[in-house]
Amino acid sequence: MNKKLPLYLQSCHHFFKVNFKKNLLAFFSLLAISFSAYSQGPGCPNVYAGEDIVLECGEPCTDLTASFLDTGETTSYEVSSIPFDPPFPFTGLANPISVGMDDVFSDVIPLPFEFCYFDNIYSEVIIGSNGIISFDLSLADDFCSFTLGDGETIPTTAYHPNAIMLFHDMDPRFGNAEVGYEVLGVAPCRTLVVSFANVPYYNFDNPNNAAISTFQMVLYETTNAIDFYVLTKPDPNDFLSAPINGGRSVLGIQNQNGNQGFTPPNRNTSVWEATEEAWRF
Repeated sequence: MNKKLPLYLQSCHHFFKVNFKKNLLAFFSLLAISFSAYSQGPGCPNVYAGEDIVLECGEPCTDLTASFLDTGETTSYEVSSIPFDPPFPFTGLANPISVGMDDVFSDVIPLPFEFCYFDNIYSEVIIGSNGIISFDLSLADDFCSFTLGDGETIPTTAYHPNAIMLFHDMDPRFGNAEVGYEVLGVAPCRTLVVSFANVPYYNFDNPNNAAISTFQMVLYETTNAIDFYVLTKPDPNDFLSAPINGGRSVLGIQNQNGNQGFTPPNRNTSVWEATEEAWRF
């Protein structure tokens, strides 16, 4: 998106103004903002005004047109497809969770930054082994529901309100499964990175099966952007004779009342598969 200057970046209830004066000093400041932001990941505040411009002697100013990350309040969301270019690793994150356990939520995980989600501010999350980042701390160290019924589409109170999810019944006890998180970057561009790597779909008869998912969810400080990077999420019916929940899954977000939610096209509760796709909320 290209817009004329000045620009405004908004985080929750706060606006950040970038006021570009028409001089060379402002241009170099712009470049510093751009390069610093991109080094923190694509959901960080960023402004890019193109290649360097050399002004001839005696020419004091020039017009700049910039592209920037378009943000807004978190009372509602837009979902857009973004390039599959994961900025963070799927494996080797600093904090493993759900080790040797199925259908569980983690301990409370403190964040070093505030995250605005559906117009509420949070500084703690929990992570569920079925592809969930939840803001409902009452479920810490408790059962993570795996049930996903036919027709139970987001928004719903049937499962995981106040959560960010690529929800399907996975079992991280088997294979080379790895579930972990890490806070990466420096303020004001820190990120919570949560990855589910090589996690098989739950199946009692064939727990170490080939219906293996690898994906990542990223929460960005300041912009409150939410990114999903899906390396692979197969249809378990291709590998299992009778997958639980009929093989249904859902990628999306919903509020704490379960009456407002958002999903990409064809990614609400149903049977689907995906390879190398990415979405931004």
